Amino acid sequence: MPRPIFRLLLWTTAGFIISLDWGMYFAHADKSLPIGTSIYALAYATQPLAVAVAEHLRGIRGVSLGSVAVMNAVTYAVFGLILAMVRRNVTALSHAKQTRS
Repeated sequence: MPRPIFRLLLWTTAGFIISLDWGMYFAHADKSLPIGTSIYALAYATQPLAVAVAEHLRGIRGVSLGSVAVMNAVTYAVFGLILAMVRRNVTALSHAKQTRS
């Protein structure tokens, strides 16, 4: 498998797993103890688009853990694509500078 596709697959898988982990954490957290703001901040930072869409859709209809996990996986895949393009451009620029020298 080519490296860019493998990296994209890794980003997608990471986003999916992170979202499932947060879902399991919030589902099994002790409801009698308040969850700290730092935990919420970390959850929002690691799955930004999925949380925003889920908050928007909560009033319209229920959002399942699976759909949030898929949204987060797509977010991480797009982030991985952006990083791949930046990496490719930086590598091309460094090769161009080396050939001029």
